[in-house]
Amino acid sequence: MKVLIFSNMYPTKDKPQFGIFVYNQVMELEEMGYECKVISLQSKGNKYLRYLKFFVKGLFYSLIKGGSYQIVHAHYAFPPGIFAMIHKRRYGSKMIITAHGSDINKMPNKSHFVKKWIQKIIRESHKVICVSEELKYKILDWKIQEEKIQVINMGVNCSIFCKIDKEKARRGLGLPIDKFIVLFVGNFYKAKGVLDLLKAFKKAPIPDKMLLLVGDLNVETQTTEEIYSEFEEDIKVIPPQSQQDIAVYMNACDAFVLPSYTEGFNLVTLEAMATETLVVTSDIEAFEYLEENTVIKSRTGDIEDLARCLERAYGLTDEEREAYIANGRKVAQENSAQEKAREVGRMYASCN
Repeated sequence: MKVLIFSNMYPTKDKPQFGIFVYNQVMELEEMGYECKVISLQSKGNKYLRYLKFFVKGLFYSLIKGGSYQIVHAHYAFPPGIFAMIHKRRYGSKMIITAHGSDINKMPNKSHFVKKWIQKIIRESHKVICVSEELKYKILDWKIQEEKIQVINMGVNCSIFCKIDKEKARRGLGLPIDKFIVLFVGNFYKAKGVLDLLKAFKKAPIPDKMLLLVGDLNVETQTTEEIYSEFEEDIKVIPPQSQQDIAVYMNACDAFVLPSYTEGFNLVTLEAMATETLVVTSDIEAFEYLEENTVIKSRTGDIEDLARCLERAYGLTDEEREAYIANGRKVAQENSAQEKAREVGRMYASCN
């Protein structure tokens, strides 16, 4: 079966993590025998030219060159969903939309026009994949039929995100062996809670500590300036890394922390669990599926409470830490990329 995929996120050489979850799913689907063609928004160059090229190529495959594809799958409802809808109307293909988060949580708030288009795209689709229960219920508020919505997250690549020796990982990265290392991975948006983490880290009474921030600084100018204003010797910023290198950083740290204000479904927490790393999150709805015995949760936006959670992570007994790690590992294994791709494949088959 041939599948045409539109996505506004897909990895490139300069941004290897940009939409890596879509790439991983495509690789798994091809392993299962699906023939996939991906049309994606490039991550490099002038913003307007990038979108212009994306729209031209999207329309070309939607209207002229896409006749041999039985399934059209858009990652993000808008704008990729526009091309999927055009392809469906032009060729009668089965239309799948994966809602990832910002396309449902943020984009409808930009304008009434955008919201109407997103709702129209969702209604015209044969099936909707939501990466979290939270997104499902937001879409249901638009009076969409529940039977066509399925919750399938993007899944963890457990062949990459797996346990390795911590000391070996630290030596390979040139990190100190004896410090308590806290790790954040993600774009440096204020909504990711990165500023809260900086302030909480400085407040937490932990001796010999280090904070590693892995991600792209060039996303929000004001946030970047605030991050620099909080810098100290034990805080380091590391540019975006490949999946393989991120897995090593996770193995090297003592606690992975993501104190987000909003998320669709954040795969990086599962990736950390797959490496048997202790995880600290905020208590937003997107993390409700992670039970208290799986992660340490802080109150969203509460810097003092986040500092206490970091102190708690530092002070866990070996037995307590192992319990968190074992529970997290189980959750990660239940959400492998291979199994999630199989679920998507079964959805494709159900459309025929």
